[in-house]
Amino acid sequence: MNPRTIAKYLLGGWLAWCATCSVAPAAAAGNEAVLPLLDHQAYAVLVVDSDHVNIKATLDKVLEWMSLANPDLSATAGITNEVAAAREVIEKWRQDFRQAGGRKVYALVNAQDGLQFVLAMPLAKEGNPKALEALLDPLLKNSPFATFDKQLQGECLLLGKTEVLARLISAKAAAKTDLAQALEAMADCSLGLVVAPVPDQKRVIQEMLPQIQMGTAQIPAAALFKALNSAALEIVFPPETCLKVTALTASEADARELQETVGKVLKSVSSLVDDPSVKTVIEALLAKTTIRVDQNRLTYNLDRTTLDQLVVAQLLPTLAAAKGRAQAIHKLNNTKQILLGCVMFENDNKKWPENLKLLTVKGSYLGSPDVLKTPDHPEREVGYEYLMPGKNHAKYPAAQHIVIHEIFGAWPDRGLCIGFMDGHAEIMKDKSRFDKLLSETKERNRSE
Repeated sequence: MNPRTIAKYLLGGWLAWCATCSVAPAAAAGNEAVLPLLDHQAYAVLVVDSDHVNIKATLDKVLEWMSLANPDLSATAGITNEVAAAREVIEKWRQDFRQAGGRKVYALVNAQDGLQFVLAMPLAKEGNPKALEALLDPLLKNSPFATFDKQLQGECLLLGKTEVLARLISAKAAAKTDLAQALEAMADCSLGLVVAPVPDQKRVIQEMLPQIQMGTAQIPAAALFKALNSAALEIVFPPETCLKVTALTASEADARELQETVGKVLKSVSSLVDDPSVKTVIEALLAKTTIRVDQNRLTYNLDRTTLDQLVVAQLLPTLAAAKGRAQAIHKLNNTKQILLGCVMFENDNKKWPENLKLLTVKGSYLGSPDVLKTPDHPEREVGYEYLMPGKNHAKYPAAQHIVIHEIFGAWPDRGLCIGFMDGHAEIMKDKSRFDKLLSETKERNRSE
């Protein structure tokens, strides 16, 4: 993947997460610019403060985690070079963004708009909305925001559906709402999400879900929503990484009751997970989370040291294992498709194909040439060794006769994907068994 492609995806992620700018002096534009847009039906705000996102430190941390989890990763140098090149492209975009006056970015969600939302970008002093629009247009072109209109409202550049913007702009400013209070109370963070369910939402949820079934536990919805004024997720990007969730309630008693209910929910979530590795991550996460009740405030916090330990010791190995399982499934599916293609070729031509490439050019027995590739050798057009069966193949023990297997150098610890004449495929970890079957297969093929 070339640097510009990496940069494109990262910038696209900025519009999803709204975050690609480095640490800089505090911006003049802030929450006050969007507070008038939050009426009593507004219930969620996603905010990213470009002053508190350090792309260099974040990418360096990712590379550090990768190197700690995979000390023998041969591609580390290449990945590092690609990241460095991509960072240059992003930094150029960041400079243009800030020069145009861009600072914080908000996604505003209102109950009256259904699933629609509005992006709001307060402009710094002497900001240039036209330059900001021109900078955003290439990113919006092939995204869900492509049909959004743009309007300047006071100090904010707004992006959204025409009818949503019209309602938002014409609405009267509301008195201080729970959502606005939670937004103002949020500490300086890189990425934040504030949710404050409106009364109608609370009522509907409690009527439709009086009890929430979580495994063997019954969680009363009322216990979760009756005292909850707002909840906020705050994420601080590297170098000072942390993750914090804060719930504001009506009283300390409500905060402690909410803590007990959330504890039941979290334990139930762990019990619902079947994958042992994922369960381990969840349990480690819960065990290392600091929980605090301060008057009407309930806080769950993970600091930098804890997050580093969790990512390196638990999350990365789990993701690697999940990736390995996904690749194994992918290889098994491809192997079965190749075997089926060989059988179809043999039925049509009364002989097995001389090589696997014939399956892609003669009769199109494979949906795509990529089926012949393997994750371990993406540079090869054909990642499988093919053992063409002889004329008397009908007499072979089909379930033990190898037709294809992955190309390999040293025997892989994860096992080798092998396809047999009867159409089944398996990941074989026993090399001695593979050697025996391969020798017998070649002997049968040579005998003809």
